[in-house]
Amino acid sequence: MDADRLGAHHATMFGKRALPFGSVLGSIVSVQIGAALAKGLFPIVGAQGAVTMRVSLAALILLTIWRPWRKPLDRRTALTIAGFGLALGTMNLTFYMALRTVPLGVAVAIGR
Repeated sequence: MDADRLGAHHATMFGKRALPFGSVLGSIVSVQIGAALAKGLFPIVGAQGAVTMRVSLAALILLTIWRPWRKPLDRRTALTIAGFGLALGTMNLTFYMALRTVPLGVAVAIGR
């Protein structure tokens, strides 16, 4: 294998290995920042309002990226997505309700 192809191979392997680690790191950072920002919103909108804002923002981001109007959903897929959204909303609500009474680090360690 010549040097150019060998270098390209190593770059490809690095990219394939870096993606999962980067995804996990991004997820951890997102959870921590989201929880910290939401806790600051509690005095203004409450835990329920913070969950509504977070889930609504996530839905808008997903709509922008996925654009479901380009490929219509069948009933089963739509119900699956709705169930998943309901589960995430419920999970966030219970987590944020816990944040009202326990420190952020404790709630994140127990709840995630």
